[in-house]
Amino acid sequence: MSLLARRIKPLVDRVLIKRFQVPKKTTGGLYLPESAQKDEIPQGIITAVGPGAMNHEGKILPMNLQEGDEVLLPSYGGQEFKIDEDEFVILRETEVIAKLDK
Repeated sequence: MSLLARRIKPLVDRVLIKRFQVPKKTTGGLYLPESAQKDEIPQGIITAVGPGAMNHEGKILPMNLQEGDEVLLPSYGGQEFKIDEDEFVILRETEVIAKLDK
């Protein structure tokens, strides 16, 4: 991960997620068409986590997700951007679909 990506710190209840790269060719060396690559469920790894949202009493609610967690992402939504060759997305914690067990 680049130095610029390490400097990004999400605010409130947002998380920074590095998307997993979809393989463009098989282990046998065959290139996969675009249509085969789009069927993959978007996944990523959390690289940074915000402090958490505030409740109506002004207390910060702790985040359920932590750095290093692997998650399933929605197909649409969030703020997507690229740094070098890595793709990132910033989402609210509630927009993440699921956390994958290791």
